[in-house]
Amino acid sequence: MSTHDPRYRGPLAWMAQNPVAANLLMLIFIVGGLIMSTRVKKELFPEFSLDIVSIEVPFPGASPAEVEQGIVRVIEEAVRASTGSRRSAPGPGRAWAG
Repeated sequence: MSTHDPRYRGPLAWMAQNPVAANLLMLIFIVGGLIMSTRVKKELFPEFSLDIVSIEVPFPGASPAEVEQGIVRVIEEAVRASTGSRRSAPGPGRAWAG
């Protein structure tokens, strides 16, 4: 294997020709990785926030159709107009009786 042969160029050829330098480079990466692994912030339960709004409005004794007409559509229009929300899940979850 000649050092001037154009077929043997690049980092692998250099490491094959300089095994001590390649091993020192590997040792530097391992030591650096071990040092940085002690400094990385580790969390068992990472903090995050969800951009979700839940609105509950009791309307006792109303049918689902009355709740949708009287409350759900009004709230949806107000929320869309004020925040520019991308998506909503319309409809009452259940009609409260009582």
